[in-house]
Amino acid sequence: MILTGDVKPEETLYYIGGQILGHLQDALRSGDVALGELSHDVCESCDISSAQFFHGMDWLFLLGALDIRDGEVTLCS
Repeated sequence: MILTGDVKPEETLYYIGGQILGHLQDALRSGDVALGELSHDVCESCDISSAQFFHGMDWLFLLGALDIRDGEVTLCS
């Protein structure tokens, strides 16, 4: 869900996308970030499903906020 009145804020794409970006920024400080590793970290810490994670990733990709090449996730400038 992007935004509706009957959904918890933690289940919106805005929130999930923000969590993904926060985890990605932290992880990039120590080197490259593999998609599987990022997925596991975000799903565990935010208590979301992998489907919710990938909807958030799709959202961020469509916004031009991140890119995935050879299984590595990078932030776009």
